Amino acid sequence: WVAAQVVPLEVACILAIITRVLLTGALHEDGLADFFDGFGGGTSKDKILAIMKDSHIGCYGTIGLVLYFILYYTLLSSFDPAMIFPIVIAADCFSKLCAAVMINTLPYVRKEEESKTKLVYSKVRTLIFVIAFFFLKDASFCFAMIPAMLTAIGLRFFLKIKIGGYTGDCCGASVLIIEQVFYLSVLVIWCRHQFLF
Repeated sequence: WVAAQVVPLEVACILAIITRVLLTGALHEDGLADFFDGFGGGTSKDKILAIMKDSHIGCYGTIGLVLYFILYYTLLSSFDPAMIFPIVIAADCFSKLCAAVMINTLPYVRKEEESKTKLVYSKVRTLIFVIAFFFLKDASFCFAMIPAMLTAIGLRFFLKIKIGGYTGDCCGASVLIIEQVFYLSVLVIWCRHQFLF
């Protein structure tokens, strides 16, 4: 939003994506790549977990990241610049809320010594993430939560069936996938609103 005040929106979106990657150390993007590699190439729980633990990126992870960044850029650059700030805040917080619920309701499937970061996740307080929706100026955008919530439920069910719980990579991937569904839903609502009025 700040960059869009001085450069074209498309350039501002690229700068925003670069900034996010630098600030987070590409933590979620790494999880997304491992998620696609693991579930794309693994046929059993042990194989999926082994692939996700491998630091090398494979075909599924590469394709997943390329498509993710194309979609991310396209969605951000499709919004009116005045809408971007509240939507980005809401999307980020809501996707993390859904991931927090996942952490709170699924078991962690690795032992601490098997974790790449040597971290076993603890229960997360979810109330703080709800504050994000005060940023949404148009109440109709709250309907974007519905597809995002359905995606979160589907991901949770998928993880439960395939590996019996979650890993850090699954959390990172879930945050990004749910976030993109939220953006896409907001865009659909906005386009429909523009068409009607």
